[in-house]
Amino acid sequence: MNTLLTAADIRYAEKDILELRTASVRVQRIYSKAFALLSGYYPDGWWQASTGLGLEDIRRLYGAGSEEPGTLLQKWIKSSLGWKCIGCGIAAPPIGPDGAGVPERDPLSSPVELCSLALQASVWSQFEKTMLLHPLLRDELFWNGEELADIAAYLVPTYWSRSGLHDRPYECRPRSTRGIGIFQQWLPAPTVRYESEGGSVQVRWMTGVYVRRLDFIALGAYLKPSGGERIYLDPVFVGR
Repeated sequence: MNTLLTAADIRYAEKDILELRTASVRVQRIYSKAFALLSGYYPDGWWQASTGLGLEDIRRLYGAGSEEPGTLLQKWIKSSLGWKCIGCGIAAPPIGPDGAGVPERDPLSSPVELCSLALQASVWSQFEKTMLLHPLLRDELFWNGEELADIAAYLVPTYWSRSGLHDRPYECRPRSTRGIGIFQQWLPAPTVRYESEGGSVQVRWMTGVYVRRLDFIALGAYLKPSGGERIYLDPVFVGR
């Protein structure tokens, strides 16, 4: 059961900050490796039609060679299973190296979120097949042992379709509204009470970790009212 707190009670322990600082970079590395593989198989038109982003836009976020990398907002939940990343969005204006810039909703956020879900569904599909066929694959593994451990620890099971989901020991919910159907394990987030001029409302407490290329930039809480816009709180820790 979630503990009801107020937004003013939100704090991050030092161990959580240290874990997220490391885990966010590892997750970003997994996304980038998956994109490097998939970009060789799917043309620009597929990415544009499926996610709303072209290959060049995605390379800015996940490619190693981009001269102007974008700043990604990784979305994390502290669940009963530990810290879990459920996908990525984008912040605008981006948070600078010194933490300057307040994140707001960006027009590209929805396509970026869908792109991250497509990558995560691909990663999870490979992960499940690898764990099943590990004894046979031996030295032909795409993901090494450390990466497999990171996928298991930090990513949420994500799937391309409903097929077979009724056999899963957890609830999955749809995450996409475009042409591709993506489903993901549902994880309840901690609940807090947010006080505003309009009154008091119960919201979900999410954690945004900002990364650029393979660099940790900052982290901070954001709140999700039911059916409302996200409420971003100031970053509580900025990387140096």
